[in-house]
Amino acid sequence: MNILKKGIILSTIAFTLNSCYFGRMVVYNVADINDYKKFPQMLIHTKDPHPLKINYISPSDNWFSPDFFLKKNKFKNINTFIDMLQVSETNAYLILKHDTIIYEYYAPGYDASSIHTSFSANKSVIALLLGIAIDEGYINSVDDPITKYISDFEDKNMSNVTLRHLLDMKSGLKFDENYFNPFAEIGKYYYGNNLKGKIRKLKLIKEPGGEYKYQSVNTLLIGLAIENATGTPLYQYYETKLWQPLHMEYDATLNVDDTKNLTAKAFCGLNARARDYAKIGLVCLNKGNYMGNQIIPEKWINEIMDVEQPIDGEISYHYHWRIDADGNLMAVGLLGQYICISYKNDLVIVRLGAKEGDINWKGYMRYLANNI
Repeated sequence: MNILKKGIILSTIAFTLNSCYFGRMVVYNVADINDYKKFPQMLIHTKDPHPLKINYISPSDNWFSPDFFLKKNKFKNINTFIDMLQVSETNAYLILKHDTIIYEYYAPGYDASSIHTSFSANKSVIALLLGIAIDEGYINSVDDPITKYISDFEDKNMSNVTLRHLLDMKSGLKFDENYFNPFAEIGKYYYGNNLKGKIRKLKLIKEPGGEYKYQSVNTLLIGLAIENATGTPLYQYYETKLWQPLHMEYDATLNVDDTKNLTAKAFCGLNARARDYAKIGLVCLNKGNYMGNQIIPEKWINEIMDVEQPIDGEISYHYHWRIDADGNLMAVGLLGQYICISYKNDLVIVRLGAKEGDINWKGYMRYLANNI
């Protein structure tokens, strides 16, 4: 291939990446754990970092169970907990008991300072910020219509959608979450620019409050509502209400749509370290309290948990968190990002990975919490 042809191809790719979400989607393909490097970001500063206490213990035999392997042949020679983490492409695994790290694993090439993108586990963090904004009086209630905080929708029926509908994924909006369809809305929102321009065109197609349908745009709207109500960019709200009060060990970043609009991708874009994700779990475990300071309203944590308990083996979805039959709270992200909070056993478990790894992590974490 001559130099001219190479130049034309490279120029075309560069233009496509900068001007078209579809081009970026084709080049980048499906989401992966390095996606945090592909988007512009806003820095979330910590203040006076406070390391978690450490008292490591060795995994016991009952930490391992093959019952949660989804592909038995893949795991036929796996007999230990460590083997399971390695084969499942787990990059970080961390367990807190009370307020102390009792176990910490990192795959080769990773350590405590390694950045991990949250994907949809960030949705649960956005829900915590909403609770803070309500407690501070910026937002009156989860039953406020979204149009109270975002006013320029083209579809006037959007006034029927409340923050509660968004939190519980029952908004009734037209939004395709299919990650493998290049024409679905999620691809346009994930890879595209000018998110505020996109949300103006949202349409209501079902009665809000009815059918549960997982849609990332619901979280985007909550994030924008928080920004507009508080008058504070979302990344700064993370900083002043979570990162600094929790004395996170490291700074973090939040992905935005583009350098002009700087709209946070609230549905997926938090990039942080395993220990700091564990601190998010820890403050929830302590009903919003950290080192004697009430960071998140206790009543908000109680509201998150105020859901009819599912039957054995099933998972409920409420206020952007998942709740299992033991009352464990879980923040869950694509490719196997998990923050699990066990009130019953006073534990926080964090799993971060390159893939889901053919393991039923939701079921396994419930099992592990009962066997530590």
